[in-house]
Amino acid sequence: MHAKVVNQGGILQVNSVRNINGVIELVANDSLNIANNSVVSAKGEATGTSPGGFVVARSSGAFHDAKGSTIDVSGGANAGSAGVVELFGTGVSASTLQSQINGQNAADYTGFALFNPKDITLSLSPNSASGARANFEIAALADYAQIDIHAANDITLNFRGLA
Repeated sequence: MHAKVVNQGGILQVNSVRNINGVIELVANDSLNIANNSVVSAKGEATGTSPGGFVVARSSGAFHDAKGSTIDVSGGANAGSAGVVELFGTGVSASTLQSQINGQNAADYTGFALFNPKDITLSLSPNSASGARANFEIAALADYAQIDIHAANDITLNFRGLA
């Protein structure tokens, strides 16, 4: 969903089907608002093993989310990797996000959650990026049928050491 102002106040669900993960993009030029009790869901299959999906919430201006809102990119009911959450907006950080991610506060969430990522590296090693760059190990993304990653500046592919 791309618009000048995006207001999400209900249930938006694009869950995985047959190991094909869902992707949700909420993109606003001016303001993105995620209301109380809002559910944004791109989780794994309810009956199998599958990865969660991708949620990108991006605002070129204001980003507001209310306590009680949920972003769910959890893996399938029988297992599967959690998906990826990327949030862009003025003042957005793990400490300011009110929404729960997979049932956890953003500051406590240990999965892939990126806040205003400027640069991202896709690499063979989880430790090959500098602290200023988010890094995804290619092997960790192997379960996903589709990968949807955004950065404000650069996305770098680092295949050093590949024979």
